[in-house]
Amino acid sequence: MNKIKFLILAFAVNLISFGQINTEADLIGKWAVNEMIDKPTEAQFKPILEAFEKSTFNFKPNKQIEITTTNATELFNLMKMEIFNEEAKWQFDESEQLIRIGNENEGFSWMIIKIKSNNEEPIFHIEETELTMRLRKL
Repeated sequence: MNKIKFLILAFAVNLISFGQINTEADLIGKWAVNEMIDKPTEAQFKPILEAFEKSTFNFKPNKQIEITTTNATELFNLMKMEIFNEEAKWQFDESEQLIRIGNENEGFSWMIIKIKSNNEEPIFHIEETELTMRLRKL
């Protein structure tokens, strides 16, 4: 009887924590954009938005980060060269729920992503932009 209670409790805890990123280990892996929640409406952002809508973030255990898309645009490729290059590393601040991208010399300041968790999939908001997206772990 105690085993059944334990299994029910373990299942409930798993459901509650689904979609939450509490530790660095939770973040490691590939994350696909599932939905754009907020985005800029200006025409000049359209090419980057089209690429982000079809993108996947890969947070590697060695701290490298990669972003890919099935809808690459010239502006997206430029951003990849500038931000997601070979020097780029990621750092996760568990208490602030922030992903910092960059290099150590520059304080991981190239891009900052605020994670907002709910009972579904996590929401990534790219600081200093209007870009907010719901992601799912692959």
